[in-house]
This record gives sequence, C-alpha cells and structure tokens, in this order.
Amino acid sequence: MFSLIAVLVSQAASLSGSAPPPSGPPRVVFSAGVERRVEHVRYHFTDASSFDTTALVPHFFEQAYDASNTWISVAADYRLAGAAARTEVAFTPRVTTPGSDLDTFVDPSGDVIVSGTNGFVSLGSLAVVERLGITTWHGWTIGVAVGYRRSRADFPPDFVIVTHTIPPSITRTFSTDHETTISQVIESGFIGDAGWHLGGAWRLSASVDALPITRGLLTVSLPGKYPGKGTTAAASAFGARGRLAIERAFGGVTAGAGATFGGVWSYEPSSAYRTQSAGVTLYLRAGH
Repeated sequence: MFSLIAVLVSQAASLSGSAPPPSGPPRVVFSAGVERRVEHVRYHFTDASSFDTTALVPHFFEQAYDASNTWISVAADYRLAGAAARTEVAFTPRVTTPGSDLDTFVDPSGDVIVSGTNGFVSLGSLAVVERLGITTWHGWTIGVAVGYRRSRADFPPDFVIVTHTIPPSITRTFSTDHETTISQVIESGFIGDAGWHLGGAWRLSASVDALPITRGLLTVSLPGKYPGKGTTAAASAFGARGRLAIERAFGGVTAGAGATFGGVWSYEPSSAYRTQSAGVTLYLRAGH
C-alpha cells in the first residue's frame, strides 16, 4: 500500500513539473477541531457453522454499533518533498451506546435460529490520517491519503437471546461472559482539496476522499468460552468522505465550521464492512 502511494507521488510529480521545495525552513501550521458525528457501523460475515446439529449448516454473524460520538482532532500542515502534507490524529471518549452481536443459523429442518446479545457496549475509537497533495487541477489540489482507525467495543454482562422459527420460541439467559471486539480499518486512495475566497476574510473550503482500498478487520475475543487471542475476519470495501466548510481569518488565527459526510460500501455481501456517517465540525487553525 505504501509502495503504491510512493509510485503515485513520483509519477504525479514528474507530470506536474512541481517547483523545488523552498530554501527556507518548512512552516508548520497547527489546527485543532471537534466534530459531532452520527455514525452507524455494521460487519457481516458468512461461514458454515452449527447450533444444535453435528453437520455444518448455513450461518452468518453480524455485529452492529451506533458509533455516534464526538471526535477531537489535532493536525499539522507542512511541506514534504515540496508537496503539501497533512497529518491528523483524532480520538473519541468512551461512550455507552447500542451494540449487537447476533449469529443466525439455518437448520435442515427449516428452523432459523438467532442467538446473541442486543443491548449496549462501551465503545471508543482512535484514527490517524496522512494526506499528501501532489499536483493541482482546475484549482483543486489532487493527492493521495492513507489512514488507520481502531475501535474497541466491550460487551458487559447481558442476556443472551435465542429465537427459533420452528416452532416459534424465544429464551433469555443471563450471561456474565465477557466479550471484546476490536475493529481495525486500513484505508488508502485519492483526495481532492479546494478553497475559494468569498470576499474580505471569508473563505469556503471543500475536501473529497475516494478510498477504493479499504480493509476492515474485526477481532472477536471471548476469553471465558474460547481462551486465546480471538478470531479475526476481514472485509474489503470502497470508502468515501468529504467536508464542506466556511471559515474566517482573525489575524493569525482562522476559525471554521462545516458539515462532514462519509460511508463505506463492501465489494462482497458475504464479507461486508459498512458505515454511514454525517456530522458538524468546528475548528481553529494557527496561521494561513
């Protein structure tokens, strides 16, 4: 992935005829922001398994979370090999939020069995993104990006619910077993950034990311039932996100507010990682 980005940077730089880096020391512009984001995350994996039969039967499991939270971020903009670069680190506080972990089995008798928990989890996330603008096109800075996000969900003791369709039934058994899931998302792709002066100290900015190489890894750990490091499943997907913001300069400080959006769509329905998000953001930047 990193070698691909290096090749793209090299090719784009040769085509654009970039100017050499400035002779003076590079200037770093720092910024900080807060984003209130509404977000929903879902994993879906299909594999043969069994619930009450000796033979394997069709089976899939899904984990879904309401990952809505407040993201706090710090970032640095600087020059790297003559190109515009940006490094951003963001995190969320841990929150208690709806989350579910459900297994579905289809027995030969036609009985559909659903087993798992559907309650609340303790969830927190961390993300790191590196952006590199390598050329310009019609006022847009075009480049590449690579990012990493890690989210941990802890399931408290809860009722395990089992439902059958033949005959229809439902049972609830309280379980004190601990479950932890760790979602790791690695993404890379292309970016576009642009800005337009609106008059005076006002400015409109936009950014769009297309991330065709997105990989979601879900690790499930049940130490009470299955001692060890847990099991990991992976899904490939296409991701996209964007931001539209209006900002105003106050001397050496710029304040801005904007709207964000994003989503991830899996390439395969049998191994799927999907998200939908929208938010509002406020930020401050020291310098221009």
